[in-house]
Amino acid sequence: MIELDQVDTWPVQILEILENRAYYIKDEKEREEQSLCDGSYILNPVYCRVYDESVEDLKNILIKHKIRGYHCTKIINWNGIERKGLTVLRPQEFQSTLIDELKSIGIDRVILEKIKDSFATFEKNRSFVGREGLLWFVLTKELIECKGCEEFFKFFGGEVTRRAAWPVKDIVYPILQKIGIPTVIECSLNISDSMDFQVINICKEMINYGIQKFVFKNAYSLQCEMCVKHDIIPNDIIKIWKKAIS
Repeated sequence: MIELDQVDTWPVQILEILENRAYYIKDEKEREEQSLCDGSYILNPVYCRVYDESVEDLKNILIKHKIRGYHCTKIINWNGIERKGLTVLRPQEFQSTLIDELKSIGIDRVILEKIKDSFATFEKNRSFVGREGLLWFVLTKELIECKGCEEFFKFFGGEVTRRAAWPVKDIVYPILQKIGIPTVIECSLNISDSMDFQVINICKEMINYGIQKFVFKNAYSLQCEMCVKHDIIPNDIIKIWKKAIS
């Protein structure tokens, strides 16, 4: 299994491609950048053949492998995930859980209706598109600490419930912050299950890493995420751990 921030887990074929082609790709990208700056690309376009071929070669290798991903969230029942696995985002489930929690602390019925209306409007406006029916993962431990993941640790339901509950945020946000435990769920993912543009981005980030390592002798932090359109079975969950937040 590939761990993106552990280069020794990368397939040998990928490392060989990066080392053998790093200088060629650097030269191609520099010529491309220069042509864009001086306008010469209009009459004499620069084609990054080695770069494009490398992206395709890396992609063909990657889709045969698994990769470690980190799902950042707040959960109520650890045992449920360990027993049943991780499910794709279903906004109605978050709404039901939120309503139940609000009822348990005696929130006024009028407020509950406003929340239901807010979710209905959010869905009508197709604001769930890009999240509903998906599971998102960052692919390095470093990204767990990024601003985007911080919001998932802060609010139960993450971005979806936070945005959907905006009209009644003064009442609901403090409750969203109290519900659940900030959690990271490490999973084994088939790279072939991710979207094509996400696989391509992993390839490009690997190439950027290769140029920095083999040409400039610099460190490079890869910035990659991916999503899948299916539930994660318990056998593909590697580890579940509580995330300490400040």
